[in-house]
Amino acid sequence: MKVVTRATPEDKLLIVSGLQALDDQKVAIIGDGIAEIKAFTQADVSFAMGSGSSLNRNTASIVVTDDNVESVMRGFMWGRNIWLNVQRFLTFQMTCNFACLVTIVIGYCFLTESPLSAVQLIWINLVMDIIGAITLSSVVPNTEDCTQPIVADKVLHTYNYRAIYGNATWMILIMMLAIFSRTGLWDIEKYDLTTLTECSDDPDTAVDECAGAAAKKMHLTLIFTTFMFLQIFNLLNAKQVNKKKLNPFTNLLF
Repeated sequence: MKVVTRATPEDKLLIVSGLQALDDQKVAIIGDGIAEIKAFTQADVSFAMGSGSSLNRNTASIVVTDDNVESVMRGFMWGRNIWLNVQRFLTFQMTCNFACLVTIVIGYCFLTESPLSAVQLIWINLVMDIIGAITLSSVVPNTEDCTQPIVADKVLHTYNYRAIYGNATWMILIMMLAIFSRTGLWDIEKYDLTTLTECSDDPDTAVDECAGAAAKKMHLTLIFTTFMFLQIFNLLNAKQVNKKKLNPFTNLLF
């Protein structure tokens, strides 16, 4: 820690400029007097105490109404948490969308119809956009999040993309296992992949077709259930946006 006594406005301006030039650091400054005006203008973020001068408050980015330095740290922590919550939701949503898209395309090629119906896709959208958004936007901030680097022109970092591609690939593999291992994974009666889920009105073929249709409906229901459970684990994985945190069960209660 460096202490500068009786610093002039020019000294404070030089300190802020020097710190910004040091490895392109982001600098915040706290003050309550006119002597910080030049430094306030130069700094990336400036905090003015509520009891300070009016010029100081008008120039600063944020005004601390209770004159407490700890409030600055709490504000910084909550601001950083909003950024991380955006990363969490985007990671969760992109992983779910990519896995869902691949599952539907492959399912259409082999099952002659989508393994996820329109109503089921609405439910997935409900979980992804509403429940997921509410959950990931209400994660309580902690001091560890303040140590993560933030790149202003990049919302998602490399470890976010690794999480998206890795989790999506894992979910696709599980979904392929659920689609093509229907008799080995679950005790479902064998049916032709081209069988429709609706029975025919022809009495000569109604028995066989209805049995195959019932088996296919059960299979598609299990596929949907598997995908929904995968999103629960996807939610836990998306909560951890720090490349150093590999345990998804950390702070399980959000």
